[in-house]
Amino acid sequence: DDAYFPCYNYVASENPKPSVMEQIAQVKLLHIPQALTRGVDVFMLDLDVGFLASPQYMVKVFEETPIVDIFIQEDYLFIMNRTKEGWGQYFTEPLPNIGLLLVRGNNRTARVFELAWLQYLTMKDPYEKSQPGKDQNHVLNAMRIGRGTFGLKYAYFSSTTTPLLDKLVYKEGNTIELGGEVV
Repeated sequence: DDAYFPCYNYVASENPKPSVMEQIAQVKLLHIPQALTRGVDVFMLDLDVGFLASPQYMVKVFEETPIVDIFIQEDYLFIMNRTKEGWGQYFTEPLPNIGLLLVRGNNRTARVFELAWLQYLTMKDPYEKSQPGKDQNHVLNAMRIGRGTFGLKYAYFSSTTTPLLDKLVYKEGNTIELGGEVV
């Protein structure tokens, strides 16, 4: 069932329920800015982010750098091609990845998520909305707008401290496991 998301009590008049990806987008883009507006700092993680030690140092850097609104993970755009025999993977330019995000609760950061939500709502294709990463694309665009128009400041976490588990690949024979031995 594409709408089964047991971590979120989705309450809406829509029947059938939206896909899991749409429900996750709603949590991130609609509900998070409500907390940010109230001054609540948010530490957001995707399930493919792993820590090899305590993440407390990240919180410490966040607390010691009050001029930065958002600390975010730098990711290389990672394209997997599973349609051809041999399975290819390609890396492109580095981009922010909201799978690891520490956000200061203020009006600038709330505005980022509000803009992202408004952009997300303009998506018409239900299939496209059901695909992973669409919420992230809108947040990244809103961060760019925020940096240029309302003074948003963001910085990157060190890429050596928080490996994205889906970028680590363990291959044994014909088996490919994303996350590999680290998991």
